Amino acid sequence: MSSRSYIRFLLYLIPFSRISVSAITAQNLVDNYSFEILTNCPSDYGGQGATIAPPWWASSFGTPDIFNECATNGLVDVPDNWPGTQAPLTGAGYADIFTYIYSYEYREYLHQELLQQLTPGTWYEVSFYVSPGEDGCTVGEIGAILTREIPWLFEVGAYGIIPPIESNQGLLNDYTGWTLISGCFRAQGGEKF
Repeated sequence: MSSRSYIRFLLYLIPFSRISVSAITAQNLVDNYSFEILTNCPSDYGGQGATIAPPWWASSFGTPDIFNECATNGLVDVPDNWPGTQAPLTGAGYADIFTYIYSYEYREYLHQELLQQLTPGTWYEVSFYVSPGEDGCTVGEIGAILTREIPWLFEVGAYGIIPPIESNQGLLNDYTGWTLISGCFRAQGGEKF
């Protein structure tokens, strides 16, 4: 068994207000949520800082990867890449992060500035899709945080906070499809990352 785990994901953030039992208004506040807009096609593993899929940034000294059908290197191609095989949920690409490496607490995170700040007291639905890579262990918990400040971590370990949106489905072990992680979040106001 491998001593690492990683996950591929797409992220959506949608504010909503209940109008009736079946009607919800929605606008996605996450830009480039499916990692389709690229500054150039992937040619190698990701790096620290800005990714090739703006406005996404690495949130720590970890190095998340961007995979796309236009890749010039099979390691970061779609659907076949270094962690295994996975077709995109939508479009031609997705991101890949290490969620844990047991030997030294290595983790990778991604963040971006939202299209607009969150409004105090408003409920937001936060949804993202994940799919574990085939070359490692899977995880039982993965989540999303929303902050006022850039969530920068000056290391490669865990944030040390409990995310308000977190999976509660047990091990994420659908290796051929995408698993929806979704929850509601009430904004304090000013959250923009």
